[in-house]
Amino acid sequence: MRPPALTPEALGRTDAVLLSHDQHADNLDHSGRAFLPRARRGSFVLTFPNEGARPIYVTGDTVWWDGVAEVARRFAAGVVLLYAGAAQTRGPFNLTMNANDAIETAHAFSDAVIVPVRQLGTFHARPRRP
Repeated sequence: MRPPALTPEALGRTDAVLLSHDQHADNLDHSGRAFLPRARRGSFVLTFPNEGARPIYVTGDTVWWDGVAEVARRFAAGVVLLYAGAAQTRGPFNLTMNANDAIETAHAFSDAVIVPVRQLGTFHARPRRP
């Protein structure tokens, strides 16, 4: 693995970090984990200090599960960036929401603006050529 292109000092002030998950080194390596405390905000929900501004929720690489429902209960998101497209690697499991997951999420965030983000081609393995 190569070191980061920039040092944390070269980045300057960091207002927010959006991280889909931290279980894999391609999402959060040791230097990234050490950098996180420098950010003023993290996670998938962006909140704002000004009165009346509603949070933004970024689903990231996930499917409908209890954690998404919990975010809907805890935050009155005004905008939901919903990663969809049922992206898969080689296995039978989706990395992003399919149509049914997206519908469940839209129902859970019924008064938010839902912005679908199609993330499909980056995960599908291409067939090998003979």
